[in-house]
Order: sequence, then C-alpha cells, then structure tokens
Amino acid sequence: MTAPEFPADTLDSEGGPAWLSELGSGDPHQLVHLVRDLQPLQALEVLGAKLQHLRPCALPQERADEHTSLPRTALGDSECSAVLLAGRIRGWTFVFDDAGMTSEVSDVGGALVTPAMALSRTGGAALSLANNFSGPSCGLDFAEHGAEVLWTNSDDLDVIAPGLEGRLKDAVDAAGIVEQDYLDPGERDPEAVIRMGCVLAGITSWTSADIRAADLVMLPFG
Repeated sequence: MTAPEFPADTLDSEGGPAWLSELGSGDPHQLVHLVRDLQPLQALEVLGAKLQHLRPCALPQERADEHTSLPRTALGDSECSAVLLAGRIRGWTFVFDDAGMTSEVSDVGGALVTPAMALSRTGGAALSLANNFSGPSCGLDFAEHGAEVLWTNSDDLDVIAPGLEGRLKDAVDAAGIVEQDYLDPGERDPEAVIRMGCVLAGITSWTSADIRAADLVMLPFG
C-alpha cells in the first residue's frame, strides 16, 4: 500500500515527511509544532522561547554530522538543550524543536498543558508531531480552541483507528501504509501517525525546498 495523499518524493524511505527528516538528526528525538492562526514569533513566545536570542537562519546544505540537526549546524552552538527553527508556509506556521524540549507549556496559573493546546488558544488548529528514538517512535497531538481533539502514537493508532470517525478517520485512511521490510505485509508503519497529522493540517505536499524558501528564524532553547 502507499500513502495516497502524498505526492511523489515528499516521503523518505521510512515513510516520514522528507522535509522533516532532512531537518532532524540521524537519531531523531524531535518535535515539530504546527499552528494555523499564529505568526512564527507569536508561536515561539507561546512555547516559552526568549526572543532576544532570535536570529535569521539560512540552512546549510548538510548537517555537521549524523547526530546534529540542520538548524543546530546553522546555529553552530552545541551547548544549548535544543534549537528551535520557525517559519510560515502557505498559511501554517511551524516550529521545529531538534531535541523535543518543548513538550509541555506553562499555562496561566502555572499548570502544564500540551503545546498544541496552548498554540490553538487563538481559535486556530494546532498539532505537535513527535519522533522519538527512545519510546513510541512517533506521536501526534491535535488541538482546536485550546482543547485536545486527539492524542495518539505509533503504538496506539491501530487500537483507536477503528473507532475514529469523520475527518480523523479520513486522515488515517489518507495516511495509508508504507511497507517496511521489518513489518508484516499490511502492518501499519510507525510514520503513519506523522502522515496523519500532515493530512489533518493539509500540508501533505510540503517539501524541503518549501522549508528553505521560507523566511526562517532560529534560536537556542534551554
């Protein structure tokens, strides 16, 4: 089977978005946040970034090494906990976190909420997509109007998929299955949950060229 909503050459060999795998390291532990109704600087502030450290970013052609993300290579600072890269493409803002440090956000009163919930408070949709080498390999958090619509990961998607309806069911179907040698025929691949998030955001045609053509900013985090 294939991922029917994704044009040719937009997916890598693992079935994940090629633009996302290009940004990350060879052993990813990363997050990308997507929000419709916020500009990049606003999104970074919601995630707790200190904008005085902000600088424009021109992505290099290659990573410094397989353990270093492309944004961290551009920043040239290996001491910070994470590097955040932000930009806006066709109505959606993205914030890429190369070390997964923005997994929780302090809400009013100090309570912790998911980034998708915090980003969606303006009334727009927001999603967080996770790649994690040390746990369930991929995860998805989808929120609207400050409320969680769906949270799942690559371990749980098969369990919940039969009960999904409407746009969530349609997104699972559109994500499809990308066959892998280590999986049984017809078994859902881990990256399916990332593709599902891309379908929900309508960003199935994003490419690395789109990322590089955007006005990008970056900063050290943590």
